[in-house]
Amino acid sequence: MDPVPEFQAELCAAAGNKLGECPLWDDARQLICWIDIQGKRLLQHDPLGPPGNSRSFDLPKRPGSFCLTEAGDYLLALEDGFCFFDPSTGELRPILPDQDWRVPPSTRLNDGRVDCGGRFVAAGCVEKGEEPRAQVYRLNSDLSVETLLDNVRCGNSICFSEERGMFFADPALRVEDAGTASSIWQFPDYATTGRCACPQLFVDAENRPDGSVLDAEGCLWNAEFGAGRVVRYRPDGSVSMVVRVPVRFTTCAAFGGKDMQTMYITDASVPTLDDQRASS
Repeated sequence: MDPVPEFQAELCAAAGNKLGECPLWDDARQLICWIDIQGKRLLQHDPLGPPGNSRSFDLPKRPGSFCLTEAGDYLLALEDGFCFFDPSTGELRPILPDQDWRVPPSTRLNDGRVDCGGRFVAAGCVEKGEEPRAQVYRLNSDLSVETLLDNVRCGNSICFSEERGMFFADPALRVEDAGTASSIWQFPDYATTGRCACPQLFVDAENRPDGSVLDAEGCLWNAEFGAGRVVRYRPDGSVSMVVRVPVRFTTCAAFGGKDMQTMYITDASVPTLDDQRASS
């Protein structure tokens, strides 16, 4: 068997993240953006600009993830709900679903991505205790919220494929005798029904899986928290490539740049108590 190719990431922006997450390329502004969950910030950085050009926006609550909208602003999943954010003015506009929807106590919104239908899917994360009482939600185009999954401890690795459905990781998810705390799952039925009823094991990672992204060839890149690397998996689950990062707590990856050929990777400076508990 041929050795797995390895590459080395280099520093792009020294942002002082407490818990950097959800890197996202803003193509209209040609900026790489990300959030600092524990720092309650959203950041933008021009990778072609001078060193230290990062711009930081303070947020009233911890963000878990965010996405771009057609209008050019950002949609944030804050710890207890969704809101629109205009980076040109700093204005926050809360989204108040019509139905009586609330994030369960002692949980917060965490990892999220836009699905192939343009809907934002965000997972919850339990902050106190071990009981998997968080959920996975979908914010629809009419701003209604649906619950896709229950009994979640800390949802991560969300990304979508038109053919293969939704990818997802949660240390509490098991199917019969399959799965571990380091498993990445896929829900093929999401591609046709928009539901998460039939999880299938995609891969048992060597380390704790954090955020993921799919590339144009259908390969999944997963940041391993605590391992200082991003692993590329082929559609059959075999490892195709590894990117080493000179920090331990890698959290997520995204593609960007004018040709979308540059990978940007976020990290955390220190693990939180919840991260340490989940890792163990």
